[in-house]
Parts: sequence; structure tokens; C-alpha cells
Amino acid sequence: MANHEVKVICKEDCGNAPKKILIRDFVTALGRIDQESIRAFLADDIQADIVGMRQIQGIDEFMEFARLSQEARITEIKIDTILTHGYGGSVSGVMKTENNSFAFGEFYRFNSVKNAKIKEITSYRITLC
Repeated sequence: MANHEVKVICKEDCGNAPKKILIRDFVTALGRIDQESIRAFLADDIQADIVGMRQIQGIDEFMEFARLSQEARITEIKIDTILTHGYGGSVSGVMKTENNSFAFGEFYRFNSVKNAKIKEITSYRITLC
């Protein structure tokens, strides 16, 4: 079960910040568990810290984590803020599953300024009542 439909709510951007679009599309791909798209956004040596849950080293381990995450089927993603500058970026919002909702904040480090791939992720998730 992968690549399912997810409602995405995100303000339109002026289009002059390609990394904002990259982050929006990456978060959407994660929500849909679109493995092909997820892989395309990541550097092979990706490092991810899902704070309080898990640390991930390398693209294969990240893809396995994404595959195992599909049981928490995301139904809606509301992106409140995307910020980018140079090698860094961040996103915050709320994701809803069939059973609950959680707020998320993620911080990204890219491997280059142009034609960037995500090299590092620090992710915070808080379950909402």
C-alpha cells in the first residue's frame, strides 16, 4: 500500500524560491509514501534524526523507515510555513491520519545551493489531542 491520495493545504508561493517547492513536494511525497519521489529528493548519504524516535543513516535506511511508516496512513497535510535560505530550510504544519493528528516541524540541510538534494533532516512531531 503506497502512493495514496493525500489532501495538501499549502499557500501558493510566488515561485521564485525553488527550495520551498522542493520542501512542499518532499513533504507531500512522504505523506503519500511515494517511494520513487522520496528517493529523488534525498542525497545518498542522507542523515535523519526523528527526535525521540530514531536516527537514520543513508538512503536505504531512510526508504525502509518510510516503508514502515505507511501504517500511519496520512490523509491530510496542512503546511503553515516553509522557510529557506542558502543550504538550509524548514517546514511546519499539521498532518492528520485516520486516527489522530500531529504537529510537525522539520529542518533541512541541502547538499548544494542549486539542484539541491536533502542531506540532513531533523524532525519533531507532537501528537495533538
